Amino acid sequence: MVVIHRLLLQQQYRQHAQLFTPYTEEHHRYTQCLVNMSLSNYTAVRKTAQYCLKKCLSVMLNSRWFFIPLITKYLEPGKDISHEQLKGAIFCLSLPRITGYFAPQPCCCAM
Repeated sequence: MVVIHRLLLQQQYRQHAQLFTPYTEEHHRYTQCLVNMSLSNYTAVRKTAQYCLKKCLSVMLNSRWFFIPLITKYLEPGKDISHEQLKGAIFCLSLPRITGYFAPQPCCCAM
């Protein structure tokens, strides 16, 4: 019983640490590099960076608010980007942690 209680406390501690991890300037620089690489013309670079971006989103739960403006600036009208960069931007915006930003919030009175 003590072991189960200890495991529950450890899980709660990890969740709390993820939620309240400060997003520093260094995190922002790494984020910018990851976004730039995940929109690369080279497939191998793009896929690896997108994988790292997905992992980063799972660790830094509130970091999606900083990813979205970096990605959407590539999708502005009149911006000249390649087909590969467009694919990368659409994939990044479709990541599960980011799509929660665009998904409509459920209405509590719609029963």
